[in-house]
Order: sequence, then C-alpha cells, then structure tokens
Amino acid sequence: IDVGNNNKVFHRHISHGFMSPKRKMDLDPMDLQPTALKLTENRSVEIKWSNGETLNYPFGVLRSACPCATCREKKRAEASKPKGLLQVLSAAETVPLTVTHMRPVGNYAYNINFSDGHSSGLFTMELLREIGKPVPS
Repeated sequence: IDVGNNNKVFHRHISHGFMSPKRKMDLDPMDLQPTALKLTENRSVEIKWSNGETLNYPFGVLRSACPCATCREKKRAEASKPKGLLQVLSAAETVPLTVTHMRPVGNYAYNINFSDGHSSGLFTMELLREIGKPVPS
C-alpha cells in the first residue's frame, strides 16, 4: 500500500506464486499469504489472506503492536512507570495516525511506515494473523 500526496488509496494485488497445492481449507497457518491489501475509510488496513479470510487492522493497533526493539523497550519502560500519571504528548502524537506505506520483506513480513515517522518494525505474517480482526462477509 502506498498513499500518495493526495491521500488516494492504491489497492495492490499480490501474487507470490509459492502457494502449496493444498486446498484452501488444508492450508497450514505458515502457508497463508496476503493476496490483497487495502486502506479503508475507517482508518485501517484490510488484508485478504490466501485462505479467503479478510482481516482488519486499525492503524493504532498496528502501531502499538510494532515489534521493533525501540518499541519493545518503550513498552517495558511504560510498564514500569507509576500508573495514573497523565502522558505528555508530542506534537506528532496529536495528529491522527495513518499508514503511509507497506512493503513486503521476503515472503515472511511487511515493513510498515506510519505518519509519525516510525518505520523500523517488521510485522511477520504470523503476527499479522494474530492481531487482525475478521471482517464480516
């Protein structure tokens, strides 16, 4: 997914060509691959998977699930802070978060760029399958 300067949504179909000859119902979770990505109007990404299931990923959920070392360390530091304190937000944190770019990394992950400038997380297919919410048919 790439969002241009005018915020048009680009729908991208993906064909990796390495699916096993198994039937859809028999796919091992490790064999599941995205077949389409779409930005939605409700500030989320939808991924259609090779088993036909479509999962939804709100931008904030993706950002908070970032598995990079910086984000993991920040989460650890936040967990050790006393509860009940008000958080001071930076100017960037007051702007609505968006996904600006998604780039496949091999056959196992996506690198996701966010409007807050963060772009170092590699979201594995397994992680994406875990955090996505099913889209009703």
